[in-house]
Amino acid sequence: AEKWFMEMRRNTIAPNLACFNTMLHACAQKGDSYTAEVWFRKLRSMGFEPNKISFNSLLNASVKQGNIPQVQHWLEMMVCSGIHPDGVTFWTLARAFSPPGVD
Repeated sequence: AEKWFMEMRRNTIAPNLACFNTMLHACAQKGDSYTAEVWFRKLRSMGFEPNKISFNSLLNASVKQGNIPQVQHWLEMMVCSGIHPDGVTFWTLARAFSPPGVD
């Protein structure tokens, strides 16, 4: 996904929020919360406001890493941004606090 994102930039195609959310989702799938946070900062630096998909991806990446303080941080940021958690958010949170092996 990152390769295509960079290819877009080389061809002067401006990314939109959906492009950034795709990058966040790819990071979440790998459980790479560090890179997800880097993409989140890029999203904000380009003037985009994160949405529910953005935050759910950050939460998912943090859950997959088992980083509960980071999960709590992103949930607080989501709510402070005026974005209400949805079913995906609650399912992700349930996974964060479930015993290992329970999905």
